[in-house]
Amino acid sequence: MNQLNDVPVTFTLNVDGREDPIKVVEPEIDVLLPEDARLVVEEKEAVWCDVRFVFNPDSDRPYELHFKVLLGTPYNTDHLIAFGTPLAEDKDLLNKYKIEIVARGGLMAWIEMTQGKARLAIKYEGEVP
Repeated sequence: MNQLNDVPVTFTLNVDGREDPIKVVEPEIDVLLPEDARLVVEEKEAVWCDVRFVFNPDSDRPYELHFKVLLGTPYNTDHLIAFGTPLAEDKDLLNKYKIEIVARGGLMAWIEMTQGKARLAIKYEGEVP
């Protein structure tokens, strides 16, 4: 748990039925977001983000984010946001795609996707306990 402006914010990866908390111990960190893992960002009992990353090379937009919650807005069914272009050439994997998932006070978090993988980036402007 991290104290951000006296509000407990947690980042948790759910991988293969295991919950792995992400500890924010530096003002800027980035963590691999494994394919099909769920990332959940919460403040107390409120969910800010609940997302799963899928790389689908057969799709016209191969980087897929399946949201149950995005920026605090829940969805009844997965809300798909996809990025990219058809993978006709290897150079297509070098493009970078980014989506903000948390912007609150001094806390920013986003998912960056490239080369068939995704990473969670967290930036906190303030004192990290």
